[in-house]
Amino acid sequence: MKGSEFGGDDMSTVMTALLTRAIAFVADCRVHDALGDYPHVGDLQWMLHNSASVLDATNWCFWQNAVGQDVGLGITDDDAITVIVHPHATDPFALKLEIRAWAIDRVREMFLADGDDLCRVWETVASDDWRMIQQVTDEGCGQHDFYMLQYRRSLLEPLPELLLPSGFRVSHVAGEGEVACRAALHRDSFLPYSSKTLDEAMIKYRRARQMPGYDSTLDLVIVAPDGEWAAGGICWVDERNKVGLFEPIGTRPAYRRQGLARALMVAGLWELRQRGMVEAWVGANHPGTSGDRIPVEFTSSRHVFEQVGFKVVRKLFTYYKDC
Repeated sequence: MKGSEFGGDDMSTVMTALLTRAIAFVADCRVHDALGDYPHVGDLQWMLHNSASVLDATNWCFWQNAVGQDVGLGITDDDAITVIVHPHATDPFALKLEIRAWAIDRVREMFLADGDDLCRVWETVASDDWRMIQQVTDEGCGQHDFYMLQYRRSLLEPLPELLLPSGFRVSHVAGEGEVACRAALHRDSFLPYSSKTLDEAMIKYRRARQMPGYDSTLDLVIVAPDGEWAAGGICWVDERNKVGLFEPIGTRPAYRRQGLARALMVAGLWELRQRGMVEAWVGANHPGTSGDRIPVEFTSSRHVFEQVGFKVVRKLFTYYKDC
């Protein structure tokens, strides 16, 4: 879809209010369904930092019940849709279909406004959501071979020892003066899927730092012996549910295969425990059976997560529909 890819640094007052409301909503969903397929509060904040589309308030819509409580939320991000339904909604599946229809219409509307006659809408469906799997199958939606994995780990069980190569150390982002270094680290770690320029990466990173749940002491980096930042990751906390999240985790290409991602995860687990979290979640790409959709360096993180004690909760399949 045409349009700005990353927008400006600051969030509007309207979007800040929407995000605050959405954070409270997804946290309440997890209160009532601890293992359900809901975005972590950190997922919402990381998603919001990344594109101009999701920063547009018209691409968010809440549903309420008869007494004014939020029971559903739809979000569109360019051609991708997110549908969240509270477990106490009167008819969760019917509401999910209603929100999904709104989201698909919203994507189609944006494409038409850009002069495109056809659009492809992307969505994820959890492996344990059998009714929605049947729905998208009946609609003839396509399915990508690769998929996502949701992982969970208890922080009440023993944690691994932090092990680092000689001369490497764990640190965290100190402040505004390190924005360029941190943005460059993230960009280099996720090329070619990250920002096209360092300026763009810095705009996005500054926006992430504005998020209400961002904590610079949980923005961890591993420093190489020569002072270069070799790997980095952000931890987010859901205070209400005492659940932490890793998003994102990345290592510069020159430093891969040295155990730095594992060390970063271990450091994060200890930090989350110190902040009173009782479990942690993380997501990973799986290449599927063909293995040719995503380069191996972007699918091997799942092995690191399993090494530090994370267990798979569910798969998230990727479907697409031409409208």
